[in-house]
Amino acid sequence: MVILYIRAVLYMLQCKCLCLGSVAAYLQPWYAALESMRYLLPDDETRDKVTGQSWQVKLLRLSERTLEQLDVDQTKYADELTAQEEDFAGKINSVAMSLTNAQAHVDVAKVDVVAAEVAAVDKQLRAVQREALQLNTRQALLGQPLTDYSHIKMLIDMFDPFIQFWTAAASWKANYTTWMHGPLEALDGEAVEKEVTAAYKVLNKIGKVFASRNLGRMTANAENVRNQVEEFKTLVPLVQALRNPGMRARHWDQLSSELGQDLHPDKAYTLDKAVKQGLMNHLDKLTRVTDVASKEHSIEQALDKLQREWEGAELNVLAYRDTGTYIIKLEESMSQQLVDHIVMLQSMGFSPYRKPFEERLAKWDTTLNLVSEVLEQWIALQRTWMYLEPIFSSEDITQQLPLEGKRFATVDRTWRKTIDAAKRNPGVLKVNKLPAE
Repeated sequence: MVILYIRAVLYMLQCKCLCLGSVAAYLQPWYAALESMRYLLPDDETRDKVTGQSWQVKLLRLSERTLEQLDVDQTKYADELTAQEEDFAGKINSVAMSLTNAQAHVDVAKVDVVAAEVAAVDKQLRAVQREALQLNTRQALLGQPLTDYSHIKMLIDMFDPFIQFWTAAASWKANYTTWMHGPLEALDGEAVEKEVTAAYKVLNKIGKVFASRNLGRMTANAENVRNQVEEFKTLVPLVQALRNPGMRARHWDQLSSELGQDLHPDKAYTLDKAVKQGLMNHLDKLTRVTDVASKEHSIEQALDKLQREWEGAELNVLAYRDTGTYIIKLEESMSQQLVDHIVMLQSMGFSPYRKPFEERLAKWDTTLNLVSEVLEQWIALQRTWMYLEPIFSSEDITQQLPLEGKRFATVDRTWRKTIDAAKRNPGVLKVNKLPAE
């Protein structure tokens, strides 16, 4: 289509050139008449005349040469495309043969080898699909009819269940080994549950596809691996209990006492060892303790977050006019956060799961209430100081009120010393430790 468009443009150009020739022929008698009268055209009009007469010939020659080159290039590219299509037909046959061989595998004991083979075949299929699209694109450019490569998509669809099965089976084998015999501390309970659920769904779906195609051996393979996954599902709650992020030494001590055996998982502890210890028979006790650990962990996380926020919080200390000192600007967000956290600490203080954190809760409740009180008094004092400072900065006022002036000067020195210390060390938690004099 593109080449046809180029040809149409060139033919239109030739038509325009013929029209240009007609215009030049029409003007020629007029130019001849001017010459017979010995009229000399201005330089710019002379250039226009010569250009108009020569461009018709130039454009015609250019379009003819372009059409000739286009014919040569089209023939060349068509021959190259024919060779590529013949080579591509051989690729399709080769991939189809590989696909047939890969589909013949039924021995699950060789899952790793077969999974690698089907992955390679799938890669070849995808490459062939992309090449088919490229060939169709080139055929369209040359104005040739498009070759039907839809059978490649059919091959991909037909092979897809085999790819899914062998990939899932290989992944399951690797995961099972890691989960059962690898370090328990490396497992994530939620991730294991997601992997198990996904594997079960895939194997269940693929088993139905194989059954609909009457592929008995593959149907049995899918069912066998699916049953293994289903059997492991019963261990997922145990993994989640043992890998609960809230579990601390006190919880392991409690479990060890209740179970009558040492249960303090170390780096070498595995899920296989947990099963052999018979922990599945005590899953209810594990779940009860880990539920408590989760709730305690929520309090611990809230306290950690609170601590991070307040340890990084700073006062906004700003220069105040030309007084040579500063004032603090208390952001509304900080005030609200202070109130929210005090309320949160009070709420956690009534939680039945507060016991491990009672000392920490009390410490933060005291600290934040003290900060709130200090900031409240500070802002009140600052408001008064800002009102009196310009008054007692006047010599006339200090002469008229010498006693009051001396009192303000004493307060002013303390204020400046305190606010200077706050400027150097603006941490909010340090406001109750600033020098008082």
